[in-house]
Amino acid sequence: MGVGPSECAQRALIEAHLAEGNLIEAMRAYDTYRALVKRELGVEPGCELSGLIRNFCRAATRTREVAAARVRRA
Repeated sequence: MGVGPSECAQRALIEAHLAEGNLIEAMRAYDTYRALVKRELGVEPGCELSGLIRNFCRAATRTREVAAARVRRA
């Protein structure tokens, strides 16, 4: 199944929230969209959209780990 215009718009919205570091709003937008497509179409959002938040969280975790390691060495 291809990515439609609605999912592209949601991706842009979520990316904007993540660029601002606003994980809560990004997750809210994702959850709202996920519930809509599940209810209306009986499908889950595409892998790329689902991966946005997951990748952001992984990157944030790595950043915190690196910062903590630097503090311990100082």
